[in-house]
Amino acid sequence: MPDSLRHNAAYFAILLSIGSVVLDASAATFALPRIAADLGLSASQAVWIVNAYQIAIVALLLPVSALAESFGYRRVYLSGLAAFLLGAVVTTMATDAVLLIAVRLGQGVASAAIMGVNIALLRQVASPEDLPRALGLNATVIALTTTAAAPVAGALLVLGSWHWVYLACLVTGVPALLLGWRRLPAHTGSGRRPPALDALLSMVAFAPLLLAACLFSQGHPAGLTALPAVIGTLALAVLTWRSLAANAPVLPVDLLARRDFSLAISTSFIVFVLQMLTFVSLPFFLWNTLQLAPQTAGLVFAVWPLSIAAVAAASGRFFVDAPLSLVTAGGLTILAGGLVLLALLDAGHGLWPLVVAMMLGGAGFGLFQTSNNRALIASTPIARSGAVGGAASTARLLGQGLGAAAASGFLAAGSTGAAFAAAAILAGAGLALCLLRWVMLRQ
Repeated sequence: MPDSLRHNAAYFAILLSIGSVVLDASAATFALPRIAADLGLSASQAVWIVNAYQIAIVALLLPVSALAESFGYRRVYLSGLAAFLLGAVVTTMATDAVLLIAVRLGQGVASAAIMGVNIALLRQVASPEDLPRALGLNATVIALTTTAAAPVAGALLVLGSWHWVYLACLVTGVPALLLGWRRLPAHTGSGRRPPALDALLSMVAFAPLLLAACLFSQGHPAGLTALPAVIGTLALAVLTWRSLAANAPVLPVDLLARRDFSLAISTSFIVFVLQMLTFVSLPFFLWNTLQLAPQTAGLVFAVWPLSIAAVAAASGRFFVDAPLSLVTAGGLTILAGGLVLLALLDAGHGLWPLVVAMMLGGAGFGLFQTSNNRALIASTPIARSGAVGGAASTARLLGQGLGAAAASGFLAAGSTGAAFAAAAILAGAGLALCLLRWVMLRQ
């Protein structure tokens, strides 16, 4: 097979793989109200199904990325994908919340191997000239998969049990595994084993911190919340100290020392907090507040990611030469406008204002995300591609985990409108960081 076709096939395998993970997570989030009702859970209790998945991913992302740099991206990526698909099958056997959460924890571990290596594989497959469009297409696939997840989940919930929702990822995941096995390029890795202690410290740092946020958001006693927070903080401090003397540290302090990278990753973290806060709150807003049928709610929900797909594809082509900080700032301005409109809506406003708010939110997020990923890659050396992917995915998943935790607090208070308003405020904070990055890079 010619190299160009082989690379196209490898790129297609990467897109299918990340699409499978996104489809699973998005469909499962949309199905939370039905799962909660079937298992006898409150809305805030049901969010733990999402929290468990997020905690597992955040705990493993940096160690898995370091492992992939050492032993090869392909090997780690395909192993994670195979384990993830197996977990999807096992999830259908869950009959209670405890078992479901346990299986989702395992799938989170497998997902870390996919998400932590995704950007590194894209950078390996695409040429420097094609990388902006490759990132745009990657974001488009993620958005389209998210778009499909809501109506697919809605249809499956009408046809049968919520267990079916967890099997949807097999449609793209199995072909991705077979194609990736044959076409993903070999990567021998550096052969340098990541320090086991640093990998352990990374897990002990991020998992308890996210757990503490989840416990705090649901009003658990201060002592119960403080314990994991203290453990995570101490582990993070020790990990940071050890990483300062390492050549290729598990915690990428060498990359965080670059101010353009650190500002871009900080903005990414904030935006993913607000995205998950919005996405977890939206199904309950559409189902319970607006009283929409599952099929209608699924179509309305799909407007957001469909708008992401349209704008992400365009931004990868038309904003190649524009200052990235200003493009991301423009995206966050549009996103904030959509969130403000969403916070003002209630059952008396009808569907069209809701659709407009969803379009603005998705378009703004799509414009931001593609350009911000380009900024992250442009500010780092190619030899640290695995670390870039791990850091970007950690910021995304840690942000989403905190967003889910915050959503559970707002849901416990019965206020989705306040959740959308809080998301709009976070968008304003992200906008300020984008403008700061633009000013600093001009000096």
